[in-house]
Amino acid sequence: MGEKRGLVPYGLVSPGFETVYTGEKSDSFVERVEGPMRLVADDSGNVMRVWSVWTWTWPGQERDWDDEIKYINNMQMELGRLDDETRRIRAHIGSLVPCDNGFPVTVDELASILPFWIWVMLILVLIRRMRF
Repeated sequence: MGEKRGLVPYGLVSPGFETVYTGEKSDSFVERVEGPMRLVADDSGNVMRVWSVWTWTWPGQERDWDDEIKYINNMQMELGRLDDETRRIRAHIGSLVPCDNGFPVTVDELASILPFWIWVMLILVLIRRMRF
């Protein structure tokens, strides 16, 4: 049989993870970690790349998943098998990395960075513009 590539059959994928065949085959493969992914081999020696669909979960950290993540994983399993296209989309969504854009996104964040005197001036400007 030739090299296996692409998504591993859904029944072999653990909840909260995605897995693809790498196309490599090895009779003496040793499991290893590469960044946020694990490389493992199936019983036939086909090498697979496994990663979490939950951003910022590195290999081994799944034991620290909170109840919300565990609930969503279980809910997904109860929904049944995902088609390959949905799995690809989920894998891309899961690979998105939240970043700090450097711009305050909430009033609390804004309040924490602006000095008190600026707030006083903003309030005074607003009061002055109000018409009673």
